[in-house]
Amino acid sequence: MEVKVERTGFVQDGNYVEKYSVLNDHGFEITLSNFGCTLMNFYWPTKKGNAEDILLGYDSIEKWFDDKSFFGSTAGRCCNRIRNSKIKIGDLEYQLSSNIPPHQIHGGITGFNKKIWRAIPFSLGNKAGVNLYYNSTHMEEGFPGNLSVQATITLDNENQLKIEYRAISDALTVCNLTTHPYFNLDGSETILNHKLWVDANNITEIDASILTTGAMLPVQNTSFDFLESKKIGPQLNSLHPQMILADGIDHNYVLNHHSSDIPKASLTSGHSGRKIVFYTNQPGIQLYTGNHLNSIGKKGTTYPKHGGICLETQGFPDAANISSFPSVLLREGEQYYSITTIKCEEEIQVSN
Repeated sequence: MEVKVERTGFVQDGNYVEKYSVLNDHGFEITLSNFGCTLMNFYWPTKKGNAEDILLGYDSIEKWFDDKSFFGSTAGRCCNRIRNSKIKIGDLEYQLSSNIPPHQIHGGITGFNKKIWRAIPFSLGNKAGVNLYYNSTHMEEGFPGNLSVQATITLDNENQLKIEYRAISDALTVCNLTTHPYFNLDGSETILNHKLWVDANNITEIDASILTTGAMLPVQNTSFDFLESKKIGPQLNSLHPQMILADGIDHNYVLNHHSSDIPKASLTSGHSGRKIVFYTNQPGIQLYTGNHLNSIGKKGTTYPKHGGICLETQGFPDAANISSFPSVLLREGEQYYSITTIKCEEEIQVSN
């Protein structure tokens, strides 16, 4: 196991933007950046001895400066959508910055995805990775409290990518962090032929603004039902009202179990045989089928609608304003902790 560090030519607020490559003993490799605490690449070795990237993104750090799709970046201090960019904590209401007026998404105008984090690479036995740190100041993007955040991103020799977030605040605030990678396991134009399984009996309902209403909807016998692994494409052809509102799936799946030792979801490519399995201690997964993708990415590739899929492990959207949802409040001196493990498997013999 090893970590390589590359200092780029870009500087922000007096800090260098760097890249970190973590390679395990089986040829799996991840590439990270301290800009946005971003997962840039995830290379999966093939039978021919080379490796293929299973993440959407860009070839250069510079493109991430203007990125609006959150390719692989960390979303915070409070990910997902917040209605009217307002939160109420105790008796106080806070007006947040609005980046999808009048609402906020993924932390605001200059969220964690646009900050340079302090990074310390490490290698320890059968795992290696990077610890990244960011201090979010009181009232940054409208959020109260000084929040100290640590992200630990690790690759091990069991071909597992582990993402851990820890945070502590000096005042009552909200905290809901996630990483936002777009997966495509075989380089196909879209992920419509990928198979998906999610251990969730319900989703949270959305309105025309893709904001949660607070209601729960059962998935059984609907196009949102992935309780058994099935192809994504046929599900997206549905005329379900919720599917029409999002132009696909952009919904929070309410996970049936909360233990991080129990698998919560899997994504499989029948073409390549690659399969990734998700484990998390978070109560939900925001499933986004790339409904509004339309950008130029790595190697000049055009990413079309449904070109990638996100499975964002997190607390429920707008939970700060919906009392029936699991709380995202973080009290002074308490520690926020989120862990997600993505395990790489091969379901069938890989042809390449």
